[in-house]
Amino acid sequence: MDSGGPLTTGEVAGLCHVSQVTVFRWIKRGLLSAYSTPGGHYRIQCAHLVEFLERQNMPVPETLDGKSHAGKRVLLVDDDPAVLETLKRVLSTRNGLVLEEAAGGLEACLKIGAGKPDLVVLNHAMPEHDGFEVVREVRSNPETRACKILMLSGYGSEENRERALALGANAFLEKPIEGPELLTSVNSLLGEDA
Repeated sequence: MDSGGPLTTGEVAGLCHVSQVTVFRWIKRGLLSAYSTPGGHYRIQCAHLVEFLERQNMPVPETLDGKSHAGKRVLLVDDDPAVLETLKRVLSTRNGLVLEEAAGGLEACLKIGAGKPDLVVLNHAMPEHDGFEVVREVRSNPETRACKILMLSGYGSEENRERALALGANAFLEKPIEGPELLTSVNSLLGEDA
């Protein structure tokens, strides 16, 4: 995402720690200035979001105050809703992350191609399209090749670790994962300190 570029409603929701429905309400009520793409999707300029937050006496995330770009986008991929919720809860404690979810490998590939996240936190064992297939597809596409990938597995054998890294995953963690361990890995992959 380019510095100062427009934000999606999902990105604004992540930065403000609210739901997308809340962001839609702000826009519909005229509280938050937005424009619509030809496809009917809202986009919000960073400067307009900062103005809105200041008017509402809400904190302005560091990623919007001109020091850096509008936030690192992280796609969480797991077929288990409970695991997705846990990952979201742990990573939402870190400022500046815009979290998105995919319930399986096929959905993940579509979202990665469309949104090009900075990082994908990916479960290894999923039906239909497993984590290995997702890594292979991401690395074979020049447009998504730069995306960082953290693979998680409940089957943390050395063979699975080696295969994931050989296919192009940047890191591999065994489940169950402790919150600090996950945050350390995410910060490392995004090139930032905790």
